[in-house]
Amino acid sequence: MRDYSICKRAIEVEGKNIQNYIAIEELSELQQAVCRKVRGRESNIAEEIADVRIILKQLEILNSCEEEAERHYWSKIERMEIRFKRRSEE
Repeated sequence: MRDYSICKRAIEVEGKNIQNYIAIEELSELQQAVCRKVRGRESNIAEEIADVRIILKQLEILNSCEEEAERHYWSKIERMEIRFKRRSEE
């Protein structure tokens, strides 16, 4: 719950539009970190994942979709589980 209040405060202080741009920036930085890792170069992937987790929470708050996002998340996890079960049965 602490993360919620801090993320909500960041939105209030920085502004909604800025947080949307920051989301794009953070996702891009994670993409770059993954690319560096794939190429065998030094990567700060863990730090970028943390940044993306934070901005995703802010996006949920900004779009009032925390519960809906959580439902979609678990639905997609369940679909993955079913798909993997099917593959192991083949």
